Amino acid sequence: MLMQQFKRSQSAIAREIGRDVSWVNRRLILIESVSVDVLASVCKGHISTWAAARIIAPLARAKGEHAETMVRFLEQHPLSTRELSLWDKHYHKASYSFREEMVKDPALFLSALHNKEQDKQSGILAAGPEGVWLKDMGIIKAILKRQQSAVAMLFSSPHNESDQQSLRQAFANIKTLVDAMSKEITP
Repeated sequence: MLMQQFKRSQSAIAREIGRDVSWVNRRLILIESVSVDVLASVCKGHISTWAAARIIAPLARAKGEHAETMVRFLEQHPLSTRELSLWDKHYHKASYSFREEMVKDPALFLSALHNKEQDKQSGILAAGPEGVWLKDMGIIKAILKRQQSAVAMLFSSPHNESDQQSLRQAFANIKTLVDAMSKEITP
């Protein structure tokens, strides 16, 4: 490898080529992690260096066949950096069987994700500010119910006075907001 052959550290290489160490490190990982075919795709410009270093190389280390499938897909159907980042974020959270489906057709997955987000936005738009208000009030109610169950423990048992004061102040801040809203709501 370059570092052993020329007896250079990553920081020395970075300094000599005017890049930072992380840039050099990502390129070295890329060279060590991916197949010659993937490197060829990068050299031909079918896959960006960013995609290869940040998406394909980690994928190759974890699941080589997924990386190869992804490369073949990207050669035919380029995705933007934003799309690849989104795909990768969901890939990391997905179950094994779902990952298999995501790799087969990343564009289909992204399209479904986009449609889901559009449906959500359409629902918000259709509900209007009233619907958003009711949804938010439901969330606030659930949080207050959860907090109500903690009141006895927090305020009946002995606590540090400064802790008690900060808890009371937090409640007072919320009560002030609720009182102000009450004045606006009450005719």
